[in-house]
Amino acid sequence: MNRRCSEKSVEASNGCHLQKDRRYSVSRYSIKYMHPIQDQHDDNIDVEVALETGERFFPSFFTLANVTRLIRESAPNGVGYLWAAQMIVVEQLSQDVVERCIEDLVQTGEIRYFAAFDT
Repeated sequence: MNRRCSEKSVEASNGCHLQKDRRYSVSRYSIKYMHPIQDQHDDNIDVEVALETGERFFPSFFTLANVTRLIRESAPNGVGYLWAAQMIVVEQLSQDVVERCIEDLVQTGEIRYFAAFDT
């Protein structure tokens, strides 16, 4: 994979869902990776999910090992912590894992929790 952003269009397997179930009635969306995944065990990545409705969402994926390392590195005053808006923690980071998580978030409607913040 090259150093540029990669984008993949994905067809949702279940098609449309009812809005009353708090699910999006979309069948297509795209996922844009902000950079390549370097280490599937200790890495993080921001992605952009664009629904066919024009809505955009921005989850950040972190591995458990990456969270642990970042907490340890952020403890110069003796208090290690990590926070990230729109964080998703996974055991292993790969395009397959990201795509399966996004599929689930879109189909359940939980993708709405990853909308961009107003500045």
